[in-house]
This record gives sequence, structure tokens and C-alpha cells, in this order.
Amino acid sequence: MEFYLNEQHILGELIKDAEIRTTKSNKEIAVFTILTKHSRKVGDKYEERPTYHNCVLWNPSVYEKKQFVKGNRFMIIGRTDKSSYEKDGKTIYKTDVVVNKIILTHQRVDYAEAKEKPEAEPKQDDDLPF
Repeated sequence: MEFYLNEQHILGELIKDAEIRTTKSNKEIAVFTILTKHSRKVGDKYEERPTYHNCVLWNPSVYEKKQFVKGNRFMIIGRTDKSSYEKDGKTIYKTDVVVNKIILTHQRVDYAEAKEKPEAEPKQDDDLPF
């Protein structure tokens, strides 16, 4: 029996809030991008380069949906999935990470709290000249 393995482990930061969609068959899907960085020596200096990983999570839980906030860091375990489609007569190739497991490793509290707090009402100033 032959053995094959298609698995990725990614530890990175969400670059924007996840997009939650519903398919025609009424299944939810979360689409998001995780940023990782790596260093590369250029001359005498090291240069940091970003890599963006497009991720797809089927049927996210309510808890997971609340955590998909820009700046939060996650450990993603999933598999690579390649697909293609036609657009304007050209073939577009796409590579995604289909997520099997997701773990919140760091929560960016300031942004999460800002989303939950209602906006403050403007103060009434009785000393206005009009």
C-alpha cells in the first residue's frame, strides 16, 4: 500500500476579517487569508518577505466565526487544494488551504473590543450659540 500526505501547518495572522458565505446547498463557508513571514538573506542583510495563504473552512462554528477578526493569529492545519476556472476566456488557477483544524493562538483584544462596543452617542452641549 502506498502512502501519500497532503498536509500543511501554518501559524500566521489574519489580514482582514473573514468572509462568511452560504452555498446553494445551504452550507456555510469561511474564506480568509493568513499572513506568514520568512527571512531571506540579501547581500549582508536579512529581508523579511510575506506569504499569503488563502484558506477555506467549511461549516465554521459560531465560536470560530467570532474569532475571524483582523489581527488575530491562528494555527491552521489543512490540506492544499488546487483548482481552476475560466474567466474572460482565460484559465485562472487557484491554490487554497482547506482547513481541517483551526486554533486561535493570539487574540488582538483592542480590535475585537472595538467591534463589540457600540459607538458613543454625541454629547449634548447646552451652551451652543444656535
